[in-house]
Amino acid sequence: MVLSRTFRSIAALHEDMKTTLHSWWSRYSEEQFAGVVSVVQNHLSVLGPRGDSRELVAPVAVLKELYSVNEESHIVPFQRFYNDVLSSALDRENSYLRWIRRDNVFNLLDNPFLLNTIAKSDLFHVDAALEQMGHQLEGEYLVLQVHRESLIEDTIALLSACEIVPQVFQRPLRVIMRGEQAVDEGGVRKEFFQLVTREIFNPKYGMFVETEKRQAWFNQVSLENEQEFHLVGVLLGLAAYNRVLLPVRFPLVVYMMLRGFAPTLALLKDAFPIIGRGLEELLAFDGDIEEAFCLMFAVNYERYGEIGVHELKPGGASLPVREDNRNEYVKLFVEYMCRDAVQRQFTAFKCGFDLVCANHALQLFRAEELESLICGETSENIDLLHLRRNVVYDGGFSDDHPFIRNFWDVLSHLPQPLRKKFLFFCSGSDRVPIAGLSSMRFIVQRAGPDSNSLPTASTCFNYLVIPEYSTEEKLRERLCTALDNCEGFGMR
Repeated sequence: MVLSRTFRSIAALHEDMKTTLHSWWSRYSEEQFAGVVSVVQNHLSVLGPRGDSRELVAPVAVLKELYSVNEESHIVPFQRFYNDVLSSALDRENSYLRWIRRDNVFNLLDNPFLLNTIAKSDLFHVDAALEQMGHQLEGEYLVLQVHRESLIEDTIALLSACEIVPQVFQRPLRVIMRGEQAVDEGGVRKEFFQLVTREIFNPKYGMFVETEKRQAWFNQVSLENEQEFHLVGVLLGLAAYNRVLLPVRFPLVVYMMLRGFAPTLALLKDAFPIIGRGLEELLAFDGDIEEAFCLMFAVNYERYGEIGVHELKPGGASLPVREDNRNEYVKLFVEYMCRDAVQRQFTAFKCGFDLVCANHALQLFRAEELESLICGETSENIDLLHLRRNVVYDGGFSDDHPFIRNFWDVLSHLPQPLRKKFLFFCSGSDRVPIAGLSSMRFIVQRAGPDSNSLPTASTCFNYLVIPEYSTEEKLRERLCTALDNCEGFGMR
């Protein structure tokens, strides 16, 4: 009762008092700030299942103020504001319908910082289902029939034909490899995405370059036409709708710009740390900048062996950077690096993504969450035992088989780098699905009796094929050897 009154009082404060409160909170230590957030979250978790939305209004308003402070001061991870109880209890479809109608009632979707990525992913697919209901189209699936030998060309042609009625992109995807008998129950589709992304993101293809963080960035001097970049955007959208994790690593600034936000120095530094630190040093420098840095309002770039010059503003090649204009220089440099230099490529890429994902629910996503939807979540604490909840055994193995007990014991003791490699080895991605590893179907097949052969895997089906090694020590050695030699697209 006391907490409820306190929250109502805080929520009713005048704006000047809220500003003062924000200032106090921004000076809290991480432990202090997290403690305040936890008090509000615990209160919401108790109220949530009771279903009276009126009681949620004040504590949610207080949490919104705390979230605003955290966005400015970055005191705790944004995930601290997820409320798993409310996210689980959310009536997805009805809440979403009220939200897009802008009904004048309390709705958790007006406070998306509360909703975890599982709830937002569900809402993303609710939107797709409602969109399908609103368009009476023939067929249940989006079917692509492609040849392996002309995969990119076939895919571009087929997807271009679909753009006449973009709602078909939100259907479940089925892929048919011409000349092959396999029926697509998910494996062929996953292989399709892996093959297409592997080819398009190969540096030899010339569309993307690799950054110092081993992430993909648009090649500003690429000779490929816009159609190929458009295809990449379409593929990202299709992967999101079909819950296929793409082995693609873009800097966060790409997802921010997909959400319509402008690039910042912090985002540039995240993508290009060396350049970002150099710009920060320029801003912090105390002295004669013109003499120390010798910079002009221009950027040099290489185009197939020739050096080009791009002026950041008219006459920039002869305009030196000084103390009084360095902020303008940094702003223009960030815009050039992240936007202007790759305008042609990014515009086509975003157009393709928006064509598929013209989805109201995307407004609920942070850029980090959009990346998780497409590529999976990064985790520094992967628990491979969660795979056991959805495992299927084949070839004579069972959960109580002595070898299988040893197998799970070995996995549980792998260091984190090898756990990521194991995940990549079996699934083609070292990231965790939004719904967790327990949501991923995992198959372990016996490959005969003890031998010196290494384990193998089919990433299209999350399929591990492993001999029944005679000892736990041999199992550990053979598995680790396979993982140490597992290098491929998407690993970092």
